[in-house]
Amino acid sequence: MPIQLIKNLGQSTGLKPQAMVRLTWQERQRARLAVVLSNGDSAAILLPRGEPIRDGDLLASQDNVYVSVENSAEDLFEITAPNAIALMQ
Repeated sequence: MPIQLIKNLGQSTGLKPQAMVRLTWQERQRARLAVVLSNGDSAAILLPRGEPIRDGDLLASQDNVYVSVENSAEDLFEITAPNAIALMQ
């Protein structure tokens, strides 16, 4: 049975995470998500809807398993133009 992460403790200090999970920006927008932790365990993120997940947040299970969240590397596009009109085209 996967670990159920049901609380976002935010940027909590003093609690040591047992594992880490890397999430993309799009994954951090979801309230329900199946993930694999850094230690190889399966987990389910089951947070209240509308609660954001940020880099450095600590997620907790009912059994006091703590998992830290890190941003996953993502490709970015840089768009340039000589002026605003050209940028809109």
